[in-house]
Amino acid sequence: MKIAIVTTSYPRSPRDGSGKFVPPVATELVRRGHRVTVLAPHRGPAEPVDDGVDVRWFPWLGGSRAAVDLRLGRPHGLVLAVSLVVNMRRALIDLLRVDRPDVCLAYWAAPAGIVAWTVRRHHGIPYAVWSLGSDVNVLARHRLTRQVVRVALRGAGARFANSFALRERVVELAGQPCAFLPIASAPVEPAVVSLDQTVVNLLYIGRLEPVKGVDLLLSALALLRAEGLEPRLHIVGQGSLGPALRQQVLASGLTHQVRLLGTLSNEDVAGYLRAADALVIPSRSESLPVVAIEAIRSSRPIVAAAVGDVPRLVSQYGAGLIVPPEDSTALAGALRCICERGAPPPGPNLAALQARFELTEIASQLETALADLAR
Repeated sequence: MKIAIVTTSYPRSPRDGSGKFVPPVATELVRRGHRVTVLAPHRGPAEPVDDGVDVRWFPWLGGSRAAVDLRLGRPHGLVLAVSLVVNMRRALIDLLRVDRPDVCLAYWAAPAGIVAWTVRRHHGIPYAVWSLGSDVNVLARHRLTRQVVRVALRGAGARFANSFALRERVVELAGQPCAFLPIASAPVEPAVVSLDQTVVNLLYIGRLEPVKGVDLLLSALALLRAEGLEPRLHIVGQGSLGPALRQQVLASGLTHQVRLLGTLSNEDVAGYLRAADALVIPSRSESLPVVAIEAIRSSRPIVAAAVGDVPRLVSQYGAGLIVPPEDSTALAGALRCICERGAPPPGPNLAALQARFELTEIASQLETALADLAR
């Protein structure tokens, strides 16, 4: 098959976390004998992050901005969004003219899904939509963008969602079936990471944004410190809250406990996952984050707020501890258990869950669905 992948997020380098779940799937499809072309917005100089995938960067007015950061309620943000849609559609039409794809895969129902919908209407290229959260959980809240998302989902020949809760929302919006299909990263050789084994090492991986709840995690650590418990926290990621979190660390007296590591390579992230005692996901809102999947694949216990799909997986498969959302006291209690008793052992069903998140399994399910559409 000739497969066109249309996405707003694609990593510019191995160190770029934007859309890092797209290259592994694209590369696996190439390995299976398919020709894959990725269309993504140009955000600056790029290094290869895949093997055999034809990546075509299309110009737009947003420069290095991430599409997820566009503010549609502001005039400038709306202009950038229109630029993104227009140039994405132009790139897909240009591809169609020189090397017509058999099928299109849109990451997110909007804007990629609605672009694929317009091209299907005029050129007959079937498409599938893979919803990943922001399209349904954010854009679908507003009347106009909700209709755009609904049209894109209904027009798709197949729909996927990367969480169970999101799948239910897609079915509700589209009135059509939707399959659960988690995103996953390609296996990497973990870097050697040496942590002090005389203390408990906690790990956070993700964006430093309010929705991710890192401030709640720091508050929980401050509560533990008042009790005489001082686990180490290693924070991987960047974001707008970086300066505020550094100030919170300083004000809470946590400077010797907390390390803000910034963005790391996939190998380094895997190394920290292997070395840490537990991964903490304190999000205020979440679906099924990639980092949770990586922790499950690494048999690393998870301490998570009860939002999205993480509680379902953790409780069903014995993968860690769950606390109420936005509750730093409860989070401190769960971390206290790990400090005093050690991380909980993995449940007996964890192996079955790990198999479900294997890249080959995900690619196989996707390949079958796309082949059905291309016939």
